[in-house]
Amino acid sequence: MVPQLLIFDCDGVLIDSEIIVNRVHAEVRTELGYPISTEEMLNRFVGLGSQSKELIDDLKQLPKNYRSILKPKLNEALKNELIPIKGIVPILNKIRIKKCIASGSSIEKLNFTLGLTGINKYFEDKIFSSHMVKNPKPAPDLYLYVAKKMGVKPSQCLVVEDSSTGVKGALNAGMKVIGFMAGSHFTPTLKKKLLFSGAHHFAKSAKDLKTYFQESGILN
Repeated sequence: MVPQLLIFDCDGVLIDSEIIVNRVHAEVRTELGYPISTEEMLNRFVGLGSQSKELIDDLKQLPKNYRSILKPKLNEALKNELIPIKGIVPILNKIRIKKCIASGSSIEKLNFTLGLTGINKYFEDKIFSSHMVKNPKPAPDLYLYVAKKMGVKPSQCLVVEDSSTGVKGALNAGMKVIGFMAGSHFTPTLKKKLLFSGAHHFAKSAKDLKTYFQESGILN
């Protein structure tokens, strides 16, 4: 059966942002006397939305001015370095079913990063954040909310996720999920987590993803 709705996570799926974001976080934390490597940041925090308890509790241990120091550095790095995931744009051009974004990031951040990369034009107003629901991924709340808003049953949705947290959220919503590993942020630990997440299918590159979409009748 051809899916009726294609749901993309954003960071690490549509845009290659995870490596940039976690590197800048690591640099600022280290400068402030809380040394951590980019790889450790990635392994600990990829897939955790801004509302996750683990991330909120971690930020409480940092200086109160951490965010104010981080934000300009992060925005500058994103402006200079952020690009779409390699090979994803040609795929977006060929999708023939409904599509949208479901992300743990805030709408403000999504508008900023999707605008920088030009990805926003492929989704218009079909961009959803976990800030719109009570519980973030791995709870099913966001995915169920998106399905309802888009007028599609959860069983007719296909999700593309790069984290075990996101995969579990989609599975908890009763949706089919692809684990997508094309982002430059993938450490051996993150690959292992994703491979054991329970996703129905895995794609190591946009080429793999395109092949799966073609076989599923999703592309023109």
